[in-house]
Amino acid sequence: MLIDVEKELNGCVTAIGGQLVRDIIGNSPNFSNADYLFAEHETVAELKILSVDQMRKPNIRDKMSEIYREAMDRGETDVIVYGEARVSSDHLSAKYARNVGEVYRTPVQGVVKKANKQIRQTKEKLGLPGYSGLLILVNDNHIALEPQHLDWVMRETLKNRNYSSIGSILYFTANLKARHPELDTDLLVWIENHRRNLHSCDEVLLKNLRSAWFRRVSEITGEPVPAYRLSAEALSELEHDF
Repeated sequence: MLIDVEKELNGCVTAIGGQLVRDIIGNSPNFSNADYLFAEHETVAELKILSVDQMRKPNIRDKMSEIYREAMDRGETDVIVYGEARVSSDHLSAKYARNVGEVYRTPVQGVVKKANKQIRQTKEKLGLPGYSGLLILVNDNHIALEPQHLDWVMRETLKNRNYSSIGSILYFTANLKARHPELDTDLLVWIENHRRNLHSCDEVLLKNLRSAWFRRVSEITGEPVPAYRLSAEALSELEHDF
């Protein structure tokens, strides 16, 4: 059963005391609004869902194929691919793994830029200059964008101080499961990050949202959602299961 991420997250937000911004300003505002307001935690949040598998785009596939061909020619991958195979950076040298990340950087950067604008304008229009900004990024179909790719892309993108309205980033998966070689189970990814020297959101808010979300996922699927805390090194071994 596929989870309707936006619908279910909306329910979780209201369940923990948050509000949908559209309920405050109406459906036809004269500015680019964010999605959620958590007044108790002084946070404005924007939800972005990555629902397009970039690997289905010919230009992205061509770029990835070029990276792998060059890596194989230079002996910087321990896997030789013949024909068609799943693209992953796990067996590439650090240089070529970064090149893979760069392929995804542009589309993700566009999402971040728009979210930053929506959070900024919502804070301005609602008179909330001291509120923190939270970007909620959900990977719902981008199979080739592994957690380590996304983590690197976000870190590089958010070095840009122009995106100063985003103080914290929450990244998770809902319908897209992951696997780890040491765990015999499907995993849902949930990663929280805060930017240095910027106003980050309340840890209690993230804890409440995490609890509400996984409780709702368990209700929908009829199965418990186990929790595993992985190190940064273990994160690099996660792969999406498809």
